[in-house]
Amino acid sequence: AGLTCLGNTTIMLAALRIALSNGWQFSDLNPFKPKEEPAAGESGPAAASVTSVTDGGDDSVLLLAKLSALTVVSAYAVKYGELALSLPFQPNAFAACLMVAAPPALLTLNYLRKDQDWHS
Repeated sequence: AGLTCLGNTTIMLAALRIALSNGWQFSDLNPFKPKEEPAAGESGPAAASVTSVTDGGDDSVLLLAKLSALTVVSAYAVKYGELALSLPFQPNAFAACLMVAAPPALLTLNYLRKDQDWHS
């Protein structure tokens, strides 16, 4: 387990260094950052479609702390939350098939909805 943790940490640091060298910043993680405003001379539908959303004043460090805390809490809930269920301790072919088939089915539905919206 220790070597797995070391390997995963090394990969994470390598990916971070590559991202930072390409100009990525921690503020790019914020999905609510303000979008660019149209230039003063622009008008029409393109300029009207641009909206600004405020992020509530969160800076990059606070956002990184929130995401880290959410990751730790969700990992803890997944690891120890399964003990509250009997599902992991008894063989269940239906549950196994559902776990394998559900993600591709949901992704397919998502793409079909986007395709219908695009054709509309």
